[in-house]
Amino acid sequence: MAKADGARHKFGMDAFTRWRRGMRALVRGWSWRPSPGAPRTGRVRLECDAPELGRFVWHRLLPVVETSPYPPHELMLMCAVVVHLRPDVIVEWGTHLGVSARVFHEVAQAYGVATQVHSIDLPPGVAHAEHPGDRRGLLVRHLPVTLHEGDGPVVAQALLRHARNPLVFIDGDHRYESVLRDGRLVLQAAPNAALLFHDTFFQPGSGYNHGPHDSIRVLLREFGREDCQVIEAALGLPGLMLVMPRG
Repeated sequence: MAKADGARHKFGMDAFTRWRRGMRALVRGWSWRPSPGAPRTGRVRLECDAPELGRFVWHRLLPVVETSPYPPHELMLMCAVVVHLRPDVIVEWGTHLGVSARVFHEVAQAYGVATQVHSIDLPPGVAHAEHPGDRRGLLVRHLPVTLHEGDGPVVAQALLRHARNPLVFIDGDHRYESVLRDGRLVLQAAPNAALLFHDTFFQPGSGYNHGPHDSIRVLLREFGREDCQVIEAALGLPGLMLVMPRG
């Protein structure tokens, strides 16, 4: 009985969370419309209309996804790469409730980017501190986002093989070896993919986990990507890094 009551309470709280965030988005975003001149495509380096994207983040995103795990400057970079790159496939894993998938869906919808968004999580039976359990995909269950179960980079390989212009968001296990493996498997399947890595903030002598940051440097050397455009949202923890082919 107690277990059933707990499940009903959890379901009610999840429903309330979705309702509360939806109402905030409705109230703040009802009058906002994207600027027709916002996308800056055809540039060699990433460029966006920063004030326009800032308004989008303020009116549309923050009411829904809040500021954790992605503070506003990281949200700006996530949105800018979608508007600039206009990927045909977006794959993400490790974002717990589907926060990054929701971000990608919202910005693609707002700026007319025709893309498929895929979100990958570990299967229910796998024990992991970041496993979302039955809250998997909470923020995207009602949206056209495809949910998958399995090993993130392995599932991603199949999704990326025929992608023309893919974007991959890696936010899984943050150990050096794990991030290195994730990046290798993705680039083997899609050498032209743009990659976003989370938890990449680097502060010498801090004792922070520098595994993601260090592994990216190795990937750049291994795959001959030293000439790629690398952009960091690095004002503080957790940190976000974009690695994107030029041109």
